[in-house]
Amino acid sequence: MLPPPFRMPDAVQYLILCLCLFYLASGRAIPPLYAQIDTATDVNAPAYLFRMERHLRDTDVCALVRGDGQYHVERLAGEKADIFEGVLALADLQKLERLLGADELFQLTQEKIVMPMITVDNDKLPLSVLRPGYWQNLTLPDSESRKPFQQSLVPLVKWLEEMDKQKHVRLTEEGARNNCLPPGKIELKTRNRSASVTSTSTETEATATKQPVLISYALRAVINRLGNQQIERTCVIVYSAGRYHLERKRQRFGSRDVKIQIFEDSISDTQLQLLREILDTPTQAFPSFPPHFPSIWGSL
Repeated sequence: MLPPPFRMPDAVQYLILCLCLFYLASGRAIPPLYAQIDTATDVNAPAYLFRMERHLRDTDVCALVRGDGQYHVERLAGEKADIFEGVLALADLQKLERLLGADELFQLTQEKIVMPMITVDNDKLPLSVLRPGYWQNLTLPDSESRKPFQQSLVPLVKWLEEMDKQKHVRLTEEGARNNCLPPGKIELKTRNRSASVTSTSTETEATATKQPVLISYALRAVINRLGNQQIERTCVIVYSAGRYHLERKRQRFGSRDVKIQIFEDSISDTQLQLLREILDTPTQAFPSFPPHFPSIWGSL
């Protein structure tokens, strides 16, 4: 037979209620969200629901919301910082959960978001949503990239803009600013000297066996060009044996289309020798490198 469920005596409940009312009446600030939770030790703490940022030209806003409705918001404008925390009402929390559960947002992946080389404005939107078994991390670089997903993203942007209308407690920048990151704690442990020696030797052996294989290369470079009404970025890596991987991206001004070309092949021994001669002459390498570039990779 199961024991009867525990029931707190009425007198104890009354005492706790009185203490809570006294605490609130005293005017003390609610302990900050980051101080209430320690993700490294409190395994029973509610999971975080989502984290959102919006970077504008002159304002940065971020919000972190926990599954039980507690939230932390930071708004930075120039040298002014507004930081506040509170608890969403149940109806507001359920509304937020519905927004986060919309099919359009749930199925959105980073690969579906256009990442242009030229953005139309300074309006970047990083977003992280807790999904079953994983975090959905997205970055939308500007307002134009959000247009295909307006149905799910516009309500979230509006939600973030109106967070200061929620009941909250203001906090000081010195004690509460954390970029809306979940809290954590690093624990330092001591150990005796003999254990340290044994552990060090074991770790050294393990490190020696797990050293990654280093592949030598002759050149790794990123080249940006601006002209002819377009921006072009080329990155290339040339391995010591002559094998190379080259990626080139182009975007014309006024267009959202980014053309990408990827090449892999090997350069000839003559071309590899020419490249080494350029790199072995530091005083001439950079001034003479662009003219030699087409002669090494032909029409690429």
